[in-house]
Formats: sequence, C-alpha cells, structure tokens
Amino acid sequence: MEQNYEEAMKWYMKAAEQGISTAQNNIGYMYDHGKGVEQNSEEAFKWYLKAAEQGDKGGQNNVGYAYHHGQGVEKNLAEAFKWYMKAAEQGHAAAQVNVGYAYFFGEGTAVNPQEALKWFTKAADQGEISAYVYTGLVYQYPMGNPEEAFKWYMKAAEQGDAIGQNHVSTAYFNGEGVEQNYEEAFKWCMKAAEQGEKTSMNNIAWFYENGIVVEKDLEEAERWHQMAGE
Repeated sequence: MEQNYEEAMKWYMKAAEQGISTAQNNIGYMYDHGKGVEQNSEEAFKWYLKAAEQGDKGGQNNVGYAYHHGQGVEKNLAEAFKWYMKAAEQGHAAAQVNVGYAYFFGEGTAVNPQEALKWFTKAADQGEISAYVYTGLVYQYPMGNPEEAFKWYMKAAEQGDAIGQNHVSTAYFNGEGVEQNYEEAFKWCMKAAEQGEKTSMNNIAWFYENGIVVEKDLEEAERWHQMAGE
C-alpha cells in the first residue's frame, strides 16, 4: 500500500485535537522528519511536548531528545534528563538507554556508574541492542571487569551490531576479557567494517599493512583507508 503522509497527517490531526497523545507524538514525528509537512523542529517539539505532558512515554523520550540536542528548543541537558527519566520509568527502552548514558557521561546529572549500569541493564533486558554495548562499557571501564564486558559486547555483536562487533574485535586483539586471538579479532573487525563502521575499516587496513592474519597488501590497506574516509 502506497504511503500517503498528507492523508496520515490529516487523520493524526483529527485525533490530536481530541487530545489523543499518541497522535500528538506522531504529528511531532511528521514535523520532525518532514513527512507530509515541511520539516519544522519547533513545531515538532510543540507536539512532542503536548504528548509528553499527557504522560505519553514516546513523547517524553522525544522531548528529552529535543532538549538533549537542541532541536526545536534551546539545549538543556537537565531538562533532557528529566524527560528521559519520565519515559524510562514507564519502561521505554530507548529512554532507559538515554538515562544510562546521562549517568555514564554526567550529562544533566552527576556521573554515577552504578545507576548507568542499572538503566542500561533494564534496556538490555528488553532487547535494546545498544544497551548491550553500553553495559559492556560500564563493566570494562568504571568497574574494571573486562570478562563481563566481553560477554555484553558479544551479545551485541551476535545481533549484528557493528559497534559491538568492533568491541569484540578489540577485545580479541588485546586479550581483554578473552584469550588473545588475532584471527577472531580480524573476523569480527571485518564484520563491522563491512557494515561501514569507520574505526573497524581503518583497523582492517592495519591488518593488511602489517600482514597480520592476512597476507601483507598495501593496496588493499589503502582501499580500506579510502573507504573509511568517504
């Protein structure tokens, strides 16, 4: 069925004017992405906020994102954290990742690795793949547990997540949390590189430059460097 964003917008508006929060959030999305209307970040924020103020968790996460990135409203990390938390407490997985991120990096709140881990784990339990990587990062760095970190990176990698694959490759290369294995490092690096993950693409070039696992091939190395730079 052919998509008709203008028609969708008309029906969303009818529902939104009756106070239906999901429709208000959808209108925000349409304005945010220019679907059926001209892109307008300020108008998107207005509709996200209407939904959020009614307790719509998607709207709350979107308001948080707008404040986080200064889209349609002045950037305000404390406000971003507040709205992310409202959505996270309602079980919104992406918002739980955002709350974990805020605690991990100290954005809009104080740095707190334990709280970061708690919220990343909540999101991971819902199958949010990005949360697997972040959970691994918390275990690896603040908590100094590379073995547990590796398990979480692998969870993401096996789901096809390029960032997770890059972390698995790095772990195998350095022998962090797992026995050092250059063949496995190259394998997972290639998986990430083939998805366009820039760090991994440059790392593949390094393998070819140094003849590690693969035959030394400077032309192939240069090809990967060039692709990474595109």
